[in-house]
Amino acid sequence: MAAMSRRGGALRAIARLAQRDARRHRGRTLIALLLIAGPIAAAVLAISTTSLAATSREDALAALPEGASATITATAVVDAGQPLPQTPEGSTGPYQSDPDTVPAMDAQLREVLGDDADLREWWRSPTLIATTDLDLAPGEQSSVSATTAVDGLDAWSMSAIVLQEADPQTLEMLLPRLAEGTAPRSSDEIVLTTSAAQRLDVGIGDTVQLIAPPSTGWMGADGLISTIVEDSLRGYRVVGIAAPDEARNAFGADSGATPFAPETDEHAWAGAEWLPQFTDSAPGGVTRHLILAGEEPVTWDQVRALNEQQVLVTSRYVLENPPPNSELYPVAVDPETAALQAGMAAAAGIGCAVLLILLVTPAFLVGAERQRRILGLAIAAGADPGMMRTMLLIQGAGLGLLGSTLGVLGGIVLVRMLPAVLPGEAGAFFAARLGSSPLWTLVLLVVLGTALGTFATLPAALRASLVDPVEAMTRHRPPTSSSGAVRTWLLALPLLFIGGAGAAGAVLGGGQLGALLVAVSTLAALAAALVLVPALVELVALLAARAPLALRLPAREIHRDRSRTTPAICAVLIASALLSIFSVVMGSLRADQLDTRTAVVAEGHAVLGIRTPLNDALDAAILESVADHLEEKGLILDSHPVFSHTFETRVMPVPMPAPGAECPGTMGVSPASAVHPGREVECVDELSAWNPGLRFPSPISDQILVMEPEALRASGHPGAEQAAQVLSEGGVVVNDVTRLDTRSTGVPDRGTVTIQMQRWDTDGPGVEVVETVDRPGIFLHGAEGSLVMSPGTARELSIPLRYIGEVLVVPDPLDAEKAAHLEDAAAEVTTLSWPDAAPRGELLWMGRMQMAALLALVLLAVLGSGASVVLGRGEAQEDLTILRAVGAAPRRLALHGVTQAGLVLLLGMVPGVLAGGGIGVLLVLRNRAAQLGGGWLEIAPLWPALCLGITAMAASVLAAALITGRPPRELRG
Repeated sequence: MAAMSRRGGALRAIARLAQRDARRHRGRTLIALLLIAGPIAAAVLAISTTSLAATSREDALAALPEGASATITATAVVDAGQPLPQTPEGSTGPYQSDPDTVPAMDAQLREVLGDDADLREWWRSPTLIATTDLDLAPGEQSSVSATTAVDGLDAWSMSAIVLQEADPQTLEMLLPRLAEGTAPRSSDEIVLTTSAAQRLDVGIGDTVQLIAPPSTGWMGADGLISTIVEDSLRGYRVVGIAAPDEARNAFGADSGATPFAPETDEHAWAGAEWLPQFTDSAPGGVTRHLILAGEEPVTWDQVRALNEQQVLVTSRYVLENPPPNSELYPVAVDPETAALQAGMAAAAGIGCAVLLILLVTPAFLVGAERQRRILGLAIAAGADPGMMRTMLLIQGAGLGLLGSTLGVLGGIVLVRMLPAVLPGEAGAFFAARLGSSPLWTLVLLVVLGTALGTFATLPAALRASLVDPVEAMTRHRPPTSSSGAVRTWLLALPLLFIGGAGAAGAVLGGGQLGALLVAVSTLAALAAALVLVPALVELVALLAARAPLALRLPAREIHRDRSRTTPAICAVLIASALLSIFSVVMGSLRADQLDTRTAVVAEGHAVLGIRTPLNDALDAAILESVADHLEEKGLILDSHPVFSHTFETRVMPVPMPAPGAECPGTMGVSPASAVHPGREVECVDELSAWNPGLRFPSPISDQILVMEPEALRASGHPGAEQAAQVLSEGGVVVNDVTRLDTRSTGVPDRGTVTIQMQRWDTDGPGVEVVETVDRPGIFLHGAEGSLVMSPGTARELSIPLRYIGEVLVVPDPLDAEKAAHLEDAAAEVTTLSWPDAAPRGELLWMGRMQMAALLALVLLAVLGSGASVVLGRGEAQEDLTILRAVGAAPRRLALHGVTQAGLVLLLGMVPGVLAGGGIGVLLVLRNRAAQLGGGWLEIAPLWPALCLGITAMAASVLAAALITGRPPRELRG
């Protein structure tokens, strides 16, 4: 017991020494904590983007109507013998309604909830068109096809809106607080949100009409509701207006949105009559919404029993008394997501390890070097060298535990705050993507941080425990071995060979082997660059031997104080390499996207579509009104209509491959073959084949576009003038050069296009070739539509058309500000319009995640390089004190510090940018060989991103040099 007590007392004493040492070196401690916490917080944020965003329990409780014990969603999902899993909040992944499946009816629900369950159903519409211009009285109902006045509606009096219907008692539970008026008491009365009332310019007592447009075939959260309600319209009298701050509730949050009919902020509430008549007659494929009124609790067992019937439930009792984790549904683990999360945690660990080894470990080593005499005296007086080792290890473990805990907590705070703090679309973006990080990843990050903190102090601890007391008290440092340079090259050459061999194998190899070789080559290249840093320091010192004193002295000190300067150079090298890799890969990705991207208009131009198409006449009138408004505001000069073919006759024109360009079976031509005239045709798997998709903002457009030559000229595509000339002569435009037979012209981008008129058999998978025609054609790089023709050519080929939108003629190419202004101005007319503007700008094309990665790399570069200089302040102060003592002026001392920092930057940045550029080129070549995405034919560094990072890093290092370059206060006189 006595021995254990002595050991305990010794450990407490060691812990106090470690705490005192950490306080005395506050700068080193704070930087170490920051270097640990920063990457871990970033990892928590990154991992959360791979998790489904979960509705918080508080939000779910707040969304429950007052007087309701639960809300129920009976889906039309096919019963596959498995329950539809859910969380206590009721959330689940996306589900697909089946048109032949009828959701659970009240009798089935009462089998679980009890015969006395007070079930109250309500209905939600698809996105409707609201107007005040139709002669339709409140309560009167008609069909769109029978109402000729629909074609004459004014765009300024129309808006997109979502309607909720229920009986008066249920509406009292659904309605938000009213700013004025009363709740609906009959099926011909309606309550509008404030924004809807303002847009329609209506008040209490006015009449509005709601139009259900034709279904576009896209299924929203409520299944087939848009299909069964289409072609109907109904009149209402406004009796209430909802308060603007409470206009939306949980039941309007998803609004039955589809990819082409996004959710709207404008909602309405009315008595149940219009929607129920359709769902009662055709219940298949339509989601049911119910409220369980009363205080009878719905338990988790009942919830799970209802899940067996493909029903989702949000229960107040379950939210207030959550079930144990053992009773929750097992979370389906996506192997790719789990691997990604583990990879992000590992990346954070590697990032922490690199930062700690390059920056914190040298700081502890320098600190141990400064305390050599104190350690020697302590050991000579009988202190156990192991105590010194333990002190530093305890300090490192404490820093690791505290830093990683702060990082995890900081990451969680970021996850919670970003959706609320960031404005507009940015906040919505993070709200949709940030979920709760799995607990195991958070624990793993804390364990990693603690282990890495301990590891960072291990070299200093070993050095402290091996101090020779006599040598330590002489203040002389041990001599440096002359064989260091030889060992450096002996280690670097094999790494360079491995990197080169891995690069060659990565480009030539395929599949997982190629990806593995990329990783091996990358690590070998970075390791070789780091190993060669001491040799570079030696070389610079040698070259500076005959340089002026202002350069020779800093170079000599960098060489003499390698324990301080080498880690700083390595930190700059790593940061520069990462920025260079990012620049090359993202810039080449940008070039590849431009190479294979298709759109009706090029960057800097805009098109206008409609979210809820009704008919050609009305759609054209709406968009023409919007275009007139944009022209009045000086945002556009003109507009030209665009049409797409329809399946009315079940006949579709298909451009056929040119002779010699056919691919066997399900294979297709590669993107590089499709967009580069004169290139040899390459057939690849259909997943990697040319498939540009559609970008036009319309739910009814397809790959066949019809427009006048003037519209094509206004698109901004390089070569649009020549393509427009071909259209005016009766020819066609293709975006796949392998559809051109160029034998008759000898020109790689002009020839003949063979068009097959194919009738699609609705009773089977086959097609019938109705007619085959040849037309002169031209390839237009970047054009949307596999086949573009003029209206005259479409009439000659008997192709039925549907109006889909307008090409806008802009006075100048749009930047981000002009694009946003154009979209806002279009919304002033009606929310039915759908403008799509593609702003120009090198950095603007990147998504928010890529921008976040760039900013993270810049911050890493600033932190790593700046911290490396700050951590060397103690050694620098000793040098500056000596220089000041021999008569150097303060200005000379500042120049000395900046010169030394400049040499550190030069020694780190040059090899870092070169190594990172080489690795980036390797990654691009690997993507080209593996046919990832497009052709990856161009290596185009993103220079603005690289310059931004390099400039920020250089500024941080030079600023740190100026701060630390001041001599002690007592020597400044």
